Amino acid sequence: LVADTPYMGMELANPDSPLLTQPPQNAETLLNYLVPILEGLSHAHARGITHRDLKPSNILQFGREKTLKLVDFGRAQIFSTPEGLDQQRRSGGTPRYVAPEQFESRNRDCGPWTDLYSLACFVWEWVAGPPVFSNRSLFQLIHAHLHESPPALNPQFPVPKGFEAWLRKNLAKDFRTRFLSASDALNDLLRLFDTVRPPSSR
Repeated sequence: LVADTPYMGMELANPDSPLLTQPPQNAETLLNYLVPILEGLSHAHARGITHRDLKPSNILQFGREKTLKLVDFGRAQIFSTPEGLDQQRRSGGTPRYVAPEQFESRNRDCGPWTDLYSLACFVWEWVAGPPVFSNRSLFQLIHAHLHESPPALNPQFPVPKGFEAWLRKNLAKDFRTRFLSASDALNDLLRLFDTVRPPSSR
């Protein structure tokens, strides 16, 4: 670099994200993944920001401590923003994990609960194997997210009683019946997992 050239230094992520290459194989690992994710979302939501493209590839591992962090806020929005600003930009996401209100571009209805819907979609995959709505064309996938109830959860490893209900609450079609914040979802999750609760990652 030429002297005095501006530059940006960024933290280097570990080469392999555990969320992509090492999905949880037991309840303890599942909780160890979920706590920092929900804490990160809580931090963003407390500042009025929704991620709006939450998926495993946007959660990376850093450092020797293998800390999980949320990345790629390229589709984020301020959920208190008035209606009518940049509507097309705010209706994106990854279809496999998109909440009903995003598919219908109901941007005033998007908020922390929208991120929690996306979270529940990929956590369902971690626990059950197949996606919550699988073997669908894009049109069928959109219809399922808008109108179909999730199937019965068949976990690949033991999970606490009440965990399926926790997932289903976050997957509710009506956003008003989901957890209203990541902190609420985290507190309820810790009550379910009280025997395997890890130390706070903050």
